[in-house]
Amino acid sequence: MKKKRAAILIMLMLIMTGTVLAACSDKEPAEEPAGRVLHVSVDGSC
Repeated sequence: MKKKRAAILIMLMLIMTGTVLAACSDKEPAEEPAGRVLHVSVDGSC
């Protein structure tokens, strides 16, 4: 009986974790920046 209850509890926890992760995932691609985009050299040369 305890093993069955533990198995059900673990399954419920996995389902809840999957639901939270699915709700928090970012499915939209990042938007392009509006306006000018500046590219800066790391070493300081042009």
